[in-house]
Amino acid sequence: MFKRSIYSFFEVFFLYVVLGYLTLASIGSEPSMASIWYSNIVCGFILGTCKKEMRAQILIAIIIGSLTVDYGFSFYSFNESVSILVGDIAEVTSVAFIVKNLNRNLHTKKLEYQILVFLVLLLIPSLLGAFFAGLAALTLISEQNILKLVCTWFVGSVLGGVITYPSLLLIKQQKTAYTFSKKQGIEIAVYGLISVLVQSCSFYFIQFPFVFVLSFLILIAIFSSYKIVAPIIFINGVSMVFFIAKVGFTAELNIESVTQVILTLSLTLLPPALISVGKYKIQYEAIKLRRIKDEMESIYTNTPSAMLSYKKNGDIITVSDKWLSLTGFERTEVIGEKINSFINYEGSWSESEISTISSKFEKNIYVETFTQDFYSSSSKATYSLLVCKDITNEVRLAESLKKEKDFLKSVLESITDGVICIDNKSRITLINKSAKKSLVLNNEKAEKINLKDTIKFTNYYTGESVDYLQENENWHQPLSASVQGIVDNIYQVKTVVLPLSGLGSKLLIVRDITESFLSEEISKFKSRHDSLTGLPNEVKLEEDICIEKYSSLAMLKISNIDNITYQYGKKFSEKILIMLSKKLALLGNENHTLYFLKTGEFAIRYQESTNLNIIHLSSFLEELETPLFVDSVKIKLIINTGFYDSVNNETCGSDVLSKVKLALNESEFSIKKGVVEYSIKLEHKFNEFEFINKQIDIALEEAKFFLLFQPIVCAQTGSILSLEALCRCHTTMGKVMSPNEFIPVAEKTGKIVDIGKFVIEETIKQISIWKNKNYENFTVSLNVSPLQLIESDFLAFTKKTLKNYDVEANRLIFEITETAFIENVDQTLNTLDKINSVGIKLALDDFGTGFSNLSYLNKLPIKYLKIDKSFVDELPENNALVELIISIGKVLELEIISEGVETKKQVESLRDWGTNRFQGYYFSKPIDAIELESKLAANIAC
Repeated sequence: MFKRSIYSFFEVFFLYVVLGYLTLASIGSEPSMASIWYSNIVCGFILGTCKKEMRAQILIAIIIGSLTVDYGFSFYSFNESVSILVGDIAEVTSVAFIVKNLNRNLHTKKLEYQILVFLVLLLIPSLLGAFFAGLAALTLISEQNILKLVCTWFVGSVLGGVITYPSLLLIKQQKTAYTFSKKQGIEIAVYGLISVLVQSCSFYFIQFPFVFVLSFLILIAIFSSYKIVAPIIFINGVSMVFFIAKVGFTAELNIESVTQVILTLSLTLLPPALISVGKYKIQYEAIKLRRIKDEMESIYTNTPSAMLSYKKNGDIITVSDKWLSLTGFERTEVIGEKINSFINYEGSWSESEISTISSKFEKNIYVETFTQDFYSSSSKATYSLLVCKDITNEVRLAESLKKEKDFLKSVLESITDGVICIDNKSRITLINKSAKKSLVLNNEKAEKINLKDTIKFTNYYTGESVDYLQENENWHQPLSASVQGIVDNIYQVKTVVLPLSGLGSKLLIVRDITESFLSEEISKFKSRHDSLTGLPNEVKLEEDICIEKYSSLAMLKISNIDNITYQYGKKFSEKILIMLSKKLALLGNENHTLYFLKTGEFAIRYQESTNLNIIHLSSFLEELETPLFVDSVKIKLIINTGFYDSVNNETCGSDVLSKVKLALNESEFSIKKGVVEYSIKLEHKFNEFEFINKQIDIALEEAKFFLLFQPIVCAQTGSILSLEALCRCHTTMGKVMSPNEFIPVAEKTGKIVDIGKFVIEETIKQISIWKNKNYENFTVSLNVSPLQLIESDFLAFTKKTLKNYDVEANRLIFEITETAFIENVDQTLNTLDKINSVGIKLALDDFGTGFSNLSYLNKLPIKYLKIDKSFVDELPENNALVELIISIGKVLELEIISEGVETKKQVESLRDWGTNRFQGYYFSKPIDAIELESKLAANIAC
């Protein structure tokens, strides 16, 4: 009813009369309570909310209703009723005016506005009604106690307002007409009846009835809707007035009692109304927020944009699926968190900005943000909506382009190479500082000149002109530039065709390599030339022979350079090498180039392969045989020479070097002096050498060496005086390799030292075995290589082995050859003296096959002199040399041993000439230790 804008005359009249009669009925015969009037307030609400054209009709209905109730149903006189009518009209119109002008505030959900409206409606109409009623009474009935009338009216109107306004305000909150269902009507009737019963019991039987009533109304306000609470409050207000009039109110009206009644009714009826309003507000706001949230969730779920909403304090309310997929977070990780935890949030953005948001995938995601604030009636901004557009790729592309742009701006000036852009007419369109400085071009005029006419480049080595403007992505190097002001500068040039327009048709890159080039050339020269002699070295030789299709090559090696260095020192040997290099250079001609390979080795490369090369080389050797005088010291050089001539062979390039080294290697082994020329036989011999060398390695690793012993007998009695330990080797093919095969290879490779140690230890070990068997009336000799003698631990090893096996040193004889004295006589003599002092006897083996220097022979601490088999084989026909050797031995008081004796005639001749002992197949071949023991058992000492 109260939400309509059209009301009939009879509806308003009937309502006014019913409410007026309700007041009279509820207070009975208590005249002091008659001013508690409900009709003015209710009809004033109707008058304030009706349409303009209905106001006069409603006002007439109110006037007639007032007269009907006051004059027709009450105890008032006509004049009194008219006076009250004036007050009623003033009160009704003031209520209508307030309701009409504060209509917006009546609908607001804010509690402070509702309290304000309640106070205005409660006080102002009451004051105006009391004032005009008192004024009318003073005029019409000459009322003497006007103040009492005014106060009574004011109190009554306030009490009526306290009872009525909470219900009216609750009803006025709704936007639809106030109606209720049948169920709600029954519920109102039940609650109303219960209220009357509760109040009757409370007022008659309970000390504080209002507290009990208030509790009851609060429970109803909490658990019931506003449609139930509004009429219940009105019913309770009316009934409370009734019980107050019947039980607790006196006829005398005073301020204390009035204040008590007003406060009591206000504190009893207002809290339930406020609770109901608050509950409705909470429900309304919750529904509204839930609706907003559902709408936002729907938007966020379906939107292709990354969106989120947040409160004014920054708490995130909702977030879109796009945001979650973009950042990698779960929805639960975002909702309720602060927005600045995910975005560089600095308040609201009124315009689009570029920001960064956090992500689980990478450090930052760049987004363009748009923000919209949403307002509600209760706050300026309930929440804000943030829309983000992922622009990470665009930002990074922009950053990359900016870097490239900045780089391109600075590259021409920062690059150390000269950069020149030219058009299709060779005119310079762009040039950097490095190019200007490098090519000595005028800064102001550089971009106006024709490059082709200004700068000429030529090949640094040949001097030929180079067309450097032709496209060439590889460097032209090295080049010399013919530009005024440039002297001896060296360049690299590269030319690239430009696909871009505006810069020119070609890009020319010029690099000044003068310093690095010269440094590289010097380094290259040093790496290809010997620092001592200044001659080209082996690196240069390999390059030259690879360039030449055919060439002849000779290699010369000073075999005794190490001995000279040992004897006279390094500086002395260096002087020899310098003198020799100069001598070879003077002996040379235009056809050959001299190289120094390493200490003591030279090479001569003949540019033309002719038969004259070998003749020229032979003349070289004749000159080199002449002794050199260095620091007044006469030096005789021992030179081995290998030669390869491409005239007789088809090999060329790097193979030449390996073949000439093969020939040189053969020269070192050869007894004959002179030039050894390469032949295919040397290849076979080298392969055989490598095979034997491999067999030696295997034999040393797998213990395939073993000893045989050959008796040395007395020339007079034939008894065994000594044994010679002879080393043999099992091959991988099951054969036995003789010493003549593996000893030269072992001496060449240095492995003779390891073999020698094996022979010494095995010989001493076998002597120890025989000693334990009482075979002690003989000595054992073994061969010692010159390489063993120069080993620093040779004598120490021998002494230690003798001690380990408890063998006397005088049971050993070391056989040495004349070649041991060729390298260093003094060093060898010193070593032999030490050996002799230990007690080990010495024998000179193969006497007569070496250099046979008698002056050194007299100095040697030897006891035995062995005549080589080569001399014995020629007996008895050629006996002169053998007789001479035996005679020399006798003069030096040496025992003579003839080896290789195989016939009776040889035995008889050698015995007659004075040989003391025989060794050879005539008496016994080399046999193993077990077989030898039978001979030792029958041995009779000479």
